[in-house]
Amino acid sequence: MFNLKSPITVVDICSANYNFWKEKALKENDPIERKKAMEKAFFWLEAQSSMLTLWAIENIHKDNPEMLKKVEKARTQLNKKLLEYAENILKELK
Repeated sequence: MFNLKSPITVVDICSANYNFWKEKALKENDPIERKKAMEKAFFWLEAQSSMLTLWAIENIHKDNPEMLKKVEKARTQLNKKLLEYAENILKELK
């Protein structure tokens, strides 16, 4: 989903989404909507942390096929979470 070859891309995308949802939460008066926006902001912080960790592990252990398999499995799980997030956003927009 993201180009994990470039941590700059990961930081740019995740930071933009985090800042969007954080600002929305700070401006929101309704506590339920504020909570939803904060959950989305935290999601993007967690996604960024996970993606950068996987990128670092992959680059540190690039000669270790076993570790690269584990990284790929973790990346697949992360992509599933990103797809679930996208599906939830689309449902909210309907």
